[in-house]
Amino acid sequence: MYHGDGETTREGRDITALKSAVALFRVRPRAGRPPAQLRDRMLGLRHLIDALELEFALDAAALAGCDELEWQGHISPVQWVKHECRTTTTVAIDACQVGAQASCLPESTQAL
Repeated sequence: MYHGDGETTREGRDITALKSAVALFRVRPRAGRPPAQLRDRMLGLRHLIDALELEFALDAAALAGCDELEWQGHISPVQWVKHECRTTTTVAIDACQVGAQASCLPESTQAL
């Protein structure tokens, strides 16, 4: 499970940088925003969330393709995603399936 500490790989540094950016984003002032600004920010935020969901799905599919030892005692990659990433079963299944199908939908993933 990723805890964010002691990461030395490039991917670990990327996650640490993303985590820092999110922390900075979350401490911004929230009061007094006009509705138009709220709508624009929500649309931008949703797009970023969707992009991160695709990244998560690609990783879930890659894990599903690994040897069972990589599932760390779970009976399937779906179960690992559900328990270790604290998702619902539906989210775990969707992530594995979307990640597996992403290469078949290059225009959709590029549009995202």
